[in-house]
Amino acid sequence: MDYENDVVFCYVEQLTQGHLKQNYNICEFASRHTPIGDKLKELKDVIIRCYPEKNNYLLNEALLDIISCEQDLSSHCMIEDNLFVPAVKLIEQQLRQKGAAEYPDTKERGASDKKDKLEMLSEREKDIIACVTKGMSNKEIARALFLSVHTVTTHRRNISNKLQIHTPAGLTIYAIANKLVNIEDLQL
Repeated sequence: MDYENDVVFCYVEQLTQGHLKQNYNICEFASRHTPIGDKLKELKDVIIRCYPEKNNYLLNEALLDIISCEQDLSSHCMIEDNLFVPAVKLIEQQLRQKGAAEYPDTKERGASDKKDKLEMLSEREKDIIACVTKGMSNKEIARALFLSVHTVTTHRRNISNKLQIHTPAGLTIYAIANKLVNIEDLQL
């Protein structure tokens, strides 16, 4: 999503103002754009196979979040592939036919300045994410990290704002994907 916000949408905005880039077009975005439905299906399969406890509400909640995310991402990809990319190609073609001047690429607005989300997190926030992935409550996290419950709540709010992830299941997936926790360390 950061790539779309920082590069693609800025590019489209420049197109709407009549500017083309020499070293970029929407085909580059389309070539990088891969649906992740198969990866999410694999994740669901791994969770179901590796989680020994049946009829667990936390497991059901995590799976429901993944399914919901999968449906949203599938719709998102379909709209981009069938509407967005063809529309942008048409604008590019029209600008080329008009003879719009292509300008060299300059530093992308915000793209290289923006820190990786993982780098935005403090070490304490990473510790809290690890605790959340282990299923700990705010009170348990506070006790384990020698913090007040209010401080843990504040950190969790900051984490949600930074990552735009608002569920424990989402944080768990993020933590595993970014190697903040080892999947073998989680209680399955």
